Amino acid sequence: MIKNLVFDCGKVLVDYNARDIVGSYVDNYEDLKTVAEVMLDRKYWDRLDAGLISDEELKADAVTRLPERLRKPAC
Repeated sequence: MIKNLVFDCGKVLVDYNARDIVGSYVDNYEDLKTVAEVMLDRKYWDRLDAGLISDEELKADAVTRLPERLRKPAC
């Protein structure tokens, strides 16, 4: 009996480009680089992927690393 199925969505089942996703929210190239470096940092990504931190915990910590002008929510 099959107990678990694992789907690898990152560039396997889905065409995934993190910078394109960040670019949906940030229109300035320099800001895009800054936001991508902070929000997609392995410091968060691996722990988020493993379920060790929540989205809210990532946002709360990551926002402190962004310049003040980029801290307002995109939506």
